[in-house]
Amino acid sequence: MKQLNLKLITFSLLFGMLINPIFSQNFEKTYKGREYKYYLGTELKVVGNTFNSILFKNLSDVKYMGKDVIYPKDERGGFSDKTKLNGRIFKVERIIGNDNKDWSGYIGDYKNLPIFELRDTKNGEIIYFLYYYKNCSSGYGFPFETKKSFNDYDFCGDIKKDIDDFSDKITYNGMVRSESGNYNSVMKIVEGGKEVFYLSLRVDGSTVNVGVKGVILLLDDKTKINLPNENVECDVSSDGSSFEYSSFIRLSDEHLKILRTKEIDKVRLYIFDYDFKKLSSLKFKEYLNCLI
Repeated sequence: MKQLNLKLITFSLLFGMLINPIFSQNFEKTYKGREYKYYLGTELKVVGNTFNSILFKNLSDVKYMGKDVIYPKDERGGFSDKTKLNGRIFKVERIIGNDNKDWSGYIGDYKNLPIFELRDTKNGEIIYFLYYYKNCSSGYGFPFETKKSFNDYDFCGDIKKDIDDFSDKITYNGMVRSESGNYNSVMKIVEGGKEVFYLSLRVDGSTVNVGVKGVILLLDDKTKINLPNENVECDVSSDGSSFEYSSFIRLSDEHLKILRTKEIDKVRLYIFDYDFKKLSSLKFKEYLNCLI
C-alpha cells in the first residue's frame, strides 16, 4: 500500500507540472531596469558573451569600471572569462552596497550602485554582480536569464493607484513592460460610481501607417480576440530607431470574462506583432483578477 501511495504522489506531482506551467518555469531573459528589487531571491543563469567590469570575487573589489573582476580573461583585467561562468546558476541572496548593508541610494549614481550577492546553487560559491540599470536593459550589462517562482509573485502589489484631487477619479494601473522596452498596461478607472476597464498595448513597427485599425489578441489556448475596428496610432519610438504602434482598448464584460482565465501570448496591432514572454503574459491575467 505504501508503494502504491508513493507512486500516486509521484504521478500527481508530475501531472501537475505538465498541466500547470507555473510549477515548471524555464529561464527567460527578463530586463527590469530600475526595478532591481525584482531579482531578490530569484535564480539567475549566466548566458552572456561579454563580461566587462560587472562580476567580482570580493565585495571590496566591486566598483564601476573596476578591473579586479572574477576569472579575469587576461592580465589587463576588466573582462571575465565567459567559459568559467556561462551555464552556471546563481541565487540572488542579497542586494547590498559596498558597506555590506542593504543598498539604499539613488540608482543612477554610478559611484553607489546596487550589488547583487550571488550564490552558486551547486557549489555555494559567492560572487558579486554590479547592477547598473542603464546597462541592464540588454544582455550586455545583464548577462543572465531569470527564473522566478510565480507562486510568490505579488501581482496585486505591482498595481499603482492614482486619485485625482479635483474630480475624485481613481485610476488603477498594472504596467506590463515588454522585453522590447514598450510599456503596456491593464487599467481600471472609477468615476461617478462606474468602473471601466482598458487594455493599453504598444508594439514596434518598421514603417509609417496613419489612420489604421485592427487589433488581434492571441491567447495561450490559441483562441483569438479579434477587434477589427480598434484604432491604432503611430508615433516615432523614444530612441528614434523605429515606429511605435499603440491602441487603447475598452474591455467589454465578455472580454473581461475571457482575459481573467486566459493569458495574452501575442498581439497584433495593424500588421505588427509582438510575442510576450511568460511573465508578461501572466501579468495581464493576474492584474485583471486583482482589479475585478
